[in-house]
Amino acid sequence: MSKANELNIVCTYWGARMKRYASVLSASITEHCPAATQHLRDVPKPDYHRALRPDLMAHARQAESWRDMAMSLPDGPAVFLDADMIVTGDLSDAFRDSPVTMDGVGRVNPNNPIGVTARAARFRFNAGALYAHLNGKSRQFINDWHNDTQHALHGDTDRLDRMIRDWASVDQAALASLALGNSGVVELPCAKYNSVDQTWNDINDDTRVVHLKGKLRQTIDTIDTVGIPVNERKCLIEQNLKPNVQHVVDHWHALARGIDEKNNKGGAAA
Repeated sequence: MSKANELNIVCTYWGARMKRYASVLSASITEHCPAATQHLRDVPKPDYHRALRPDLMAHARQAESWRDMAMSLPDGPAVFLDADMIVTGDLSDAFRDSPVTMDGVGRVNPNNPIGVTARAARFRFNAGALYAHLNGKSRQFINDWHNDTQHALHGDTDRLDRMIRDWASVDQAALASLALGNSGVVELPCAKYNSVDQTWNDINDDTRVVHLKGKLRQTIDTIDTVGIPVNERKCLIEQNLKPNVQHVVDHWHALARGIDEKNNKGGAAA
């Protein structure tokens, strides 16, 4: 059971492929945030037939499942992550009592209880990671985010199209509408706390989370499902991805192999 002011890390997912990603994410959390309490939840698959845009229902399901977890956890720091991520450093430094530290980056705390990850790109926010100091204010924010996402999906089609055009996804549009101009929201750099394709060039020892999107995820899926030999991976990655993410892919597969070996030993023992 979680205790107040203990770091909680949440990941909700559905489907066998995302379960695989979630298991590797969990191993990376154990490696870099051993004191954190993990909450991995296999949630029901979204009902893709109950919306104006069925392809967007996954975003609504994520916001809903994170809202449900936020309501059930005690007050204190919490990180909500998509399954297709890998933690590469300690996440606790996103939370500090002081709102601004010497590096000029804001920190999440009881007075500024929401941290969204931002980047210098057309779509400024990425909703794949949310940092929160859970209290009444942050829970209200997360609940409003869920409600706004649901309303958009089941409301006016023209408004929905505008949201997608301006923010790429309905959950990011709803997040932006709540975050922009909100004094209780801290913008955390994607490059450090949710490294996406626009910031992969900046991956370094200070990076805390890498979001396995686009070509990076395709490469991981190819290697993981086809079983490409280690000596051939470097060539594949350099052809399709920026070279400095090679170590991220290799580490993901090292964690995956460790999980498989543990499961195989457990099966043999049984």
